[in-house]
Amino acid sequence: MNDFFDAVRRFLLDHLPKQRCLSKNTILSYKQTLNLFVAYMRDEKNIAAADLTFSHINREVILGFLTWLENVRKCSASTRNQRLMALRSFLEFAGQ
Repeated sequence: MNDFFDAVRRFLLDHLPKQRCLSKNTILSYKQTLNLFVAYMRDEKNIAAADLTFSHINREVILGFLTWLENVRKCSASTRNQRLMALRSFLEFAGQ
């Protein structure tokens, strides 16, 4: 398991439920966001899930992900913004 997925596991299984005391539904929403991000990286950036690392993530990638959510997934602006906040929360956690 690489550092990215180790951080995902710790974020979903420890940080969100135990440190932030978030509900199961909120944690599920964060998990869905991360799954969508991995799918975007796989489908649009041709980066296999096993090869995904933090070095692949930058401002351009995040903006591309948000555009993909709106244009390909047909998400509303509020859904897109919610996904952005979930991804931002994960990246802040991983950066600590």
